[in-house]
Amino acid sequence: MLLAMLAAWVIATVAFTRTLEQRVESQIGNAANVITRNGLPLTTELLQRVADLQQAEIALLGTDGAVITSTHGTLSAFAAREISRQPAEARGTDTMLHFEAAGEPAIAIVRPLVERIDPRASAVLITASLRDARDAARRAALGMGLAVRAAGGLLVVL
Repeated sequence: MLLAMLAAWVIATVAFTRTLEQRVESQIGNAANVITRNGLPLTTELLQRVADLQQAEIALLGTDGAVITSTHGTLSAFAAREISRQPAEARGTDTMLHFEAAGEPAIAIVRPLVERIDPRASAVLITASLRDARDAARRAALGMGLAVRAAGGLLVVL
């Protein structure tokens, strides 16, 4: 019985962590859709507002993969370097990248611009930290672990 409870705890922790990370991935994917598909003028102010809403970094990439403009932070620069290492044909398509920068887990999506309002920009890069999602998963795992331990103790007493 204790083994089954431990297995359930491990499975629930892994599933919860994956769900939170997929949620972040979905959110930055939706932000990329909005930015790239609606022909919005890609001003620094607009990019900053979307970045603030998504708790992410947004950068415009040139045809060579270099960052033209960025909202803030170092995650975008690191992700752009990682993306530029990929083959040129892969850079013209949607790219999802999981990476660590300065020990911080992060995710990035590169989406080509459909309507190139800025002739220098060919793609948008949205990068988000997974630190908060993993911290929340860690706290949930701790809570579930304490519940399993209490239930195991109760089982032993009974």
